[in-house]
Amino acid sequence: QEYMDHLRTKLEREKYISNTIGAQIKISDRDVRYHYEKNRKEFPGDFEKEKDKVYTLLFNERLESAVKAYLTRQKRKSFIEIKNEALVDLR
Repeated sequence: QEYMDHLRTKLEREKYISNTIGAQIKISDRDVRYHYEKNRKEFPGDFEKEKDKVYTLLFNERLESAVKAYLTRQKRKSFIEIKNEALVDLR
């Protein structure tokens, strides 16, 4: 049961991240092609064969960055809300 609860929580977290942050990530064919050409040594096949792998790598890189930025914004927002609540209590 504990494992199932952990798995459910993990899947819910991934779904939330995908829907709120991942949906905002835009990767063009040009971005994919550029990354493929720039890192040609990492991809043994031709572009058409490697395209999905390159897209996934780019998406994961951008997702990681986007999640960090999102968490920073949420922490800043939470700090401001807590600070404002504290000020109200002082009055």
